[in-house]
Amino acid sequence: MLNDNENFVLVIGSKPNSKLPDTKVKKIYCANGAAERGILYKKYFQNIETISVVSASEINKREEVREKIINFKPQKIFCRFGKLDRKMICRETLDNIEIVELGKFNQLIWQSKFYKFGIINLFTSEYFYYHEIKKKIKYFSDCLRWRGFLGSSTGLFSILLAHIENPNKKILVSGIGIKSGGETFYGTNKDRTNRHRVDKKLFFNLKNKIKNQIITTDKEMSDYCKIPLWKGSYLP
Repeated sequence: MLNDNENFVLVIGSKPNSKLPDTKVKKIYCANGAAERGILYKKYFQNIETISVVSASEINKREEVREKIINFKPQKIFCRFGKLDRKMICRETLDNIEIVELGKFNQLIWQSKFYKFGIINLFTSEYFYYHEIKKKIKYFSDCLRWRGFLGSSTGLFSILLAHIENPNKKILVSGIGIKSGGETFYGTNKDRTNRHRVDKKLFFNLKNKIKNQIITTDKEMSDYCKIPLWKGSYLP
């Protein structure tokens, strides 16, 4: 194992067959069900600040994701696109967790500051959620009327959060798919598959100071996004 590395924070996503770096970092951010990978990482490295980044629908409606997050025992839950349904989590667990919540509109405004053209990038990227023109028009109309605009996937959102909370640290990324995405090691659904098309547009409109912070354990992401590949060792 490498020595403790205070210059890194780690963002963990759910891309299948992703690798975890064999180094101790300052903080770990786990997107939705990737909390399960965070549990594995904590078996090797303790005394690390832990944050679960979730969408309200994932933690409130999907029991298997909620259980992974609870078992991860994060010190903070950052919930986007709605509020955490506290009835779904026992009170003793909640008493030990800091909870931050951003509603549909506020999480969109929060994201906008990380992109070169702000909220314009978020709106135009949503256009790629569907391929078919009719579906694009209906989806965009629904977003305006009642659905709301999600913007980045929770994986990419986790990178943004890691940046704003650790502006002087390198962001080590494991299991975030940009070129390919949608599938997770715990299953897939159409929404996640479509969302990665939005991520592909958004990533290349990130401000350079954010992209310059990122190092990835994923060769596909490194080659496609033109960001450095982690040169250290990996956990078994």
